[in-house]
Amino acid sequence: NLGALVERIVEEQRMSHPDAHIDVNSEGDLLGRWDGGRVAQMTSNLLNNALQHGEKGAAVAVHLDGCDKGCVTMSVANVGHIDGEMRERMFEPFHGSARESSAPKRGLGLGLYIVKQIVEAHNGRIDVECAANRTVFRATLPRVSAQPAA
Repeated sequence: NLGALVERIVEEQRMSHPDAHIDVNSEGDLLGRWDGGRVAQMTSNLLNNALQHGEKGAAVAVHLDGCDKGCVTMSVANVGHIDGEMRERMFEPFHGSARESSAPKRGLGLGLYIVKQIVEAHNGRIDVECAANRTVFRATLPRVSAQPAA
């Protein structure tokens, strides 16, 4: 149940970021057959990214959409903009090292790379949309991931 999994991860994030505002809403059937540990890691990485790089004090919105019979979509949105050059490389490993040298280092730049690997391992897709100072990451997972070849 993606809804229960996301609620657990959001609660963990709220405990480690007590000043953060994370809103979750969902619709439809959120059941599927996924690697729960990896989907939890994907969720945690997307939330960490939004909390770390979004506008401080602004809410992070998580939306779960299970209305499609074949897949479930999770969107994580925050206030903030990602420039086009960074958007092109953001799912590559160590992309964070290319950021401004005056900015404090907050990680290795592997979080979104790991998200992409998890989504692709589930035969899903991940995309990012930036418009009007709002960034939305959208991960779509088939309800039943194809089994790896023997």
